[in-house]
Amino acid sequence: TGKAWMLPVLVAAEIPQLDQICPIQCLELILNLIVRPTSLFAKSPAVREFLIDTQRNLAKSNNIIMDGRDIASVVLPNADVKIFLTASVEERARRRMLDFERQGIENVDFEKVKEDIKARDWQDENRDIAPLIKVESATLIDTTTMTIEEVVARMTDLVKVVEK
Repeated sequence: TGKAWMLPVLVAAEIPQLDQICPIQCLELILNLIVRPTSLFAKSPAVREFLIDTQRNLAKSNNIIMDGRDIASVVLPNADVKIFLTASVEERARRRMLDFERQGIENVDFEKVKEDIKARDWQDENRDIAPLIKVESATLIDTTTMTIEEVVARMTDLVKVVEK
């Protein structure tokens, strides 16, 4: 069977300088097609059941890294490595604003971006089905003051410990 490393991540914008790894077009696609609608789909028991089964089947036979707000708590609670990435709302909003700037999107209200982030967090933390939590066995990494290189190095170190 494969190994599974879970990375419950609040949003892609929490990882500093993500655009250095993934071009802006990729970020736009991730945010618009995957990240933003996720909370809506997470409310549907039928959709959740299908996705959980699919994710578990992928992890059975593959070494895999999964990203999601309930991966460590629901989908694969026995993953070899569980990492809970976070950053302050202020920093996440700042990073989101930088993403908008890079995309040429202007006149975005910083306070509105912060409120949107807070609202999504509240929605995910308070949903009836599999609310967002940090499981005890997950390592918390607060990326607020970290570079992408520091985040990747920290995660890599955690995986290497398990691989020994």
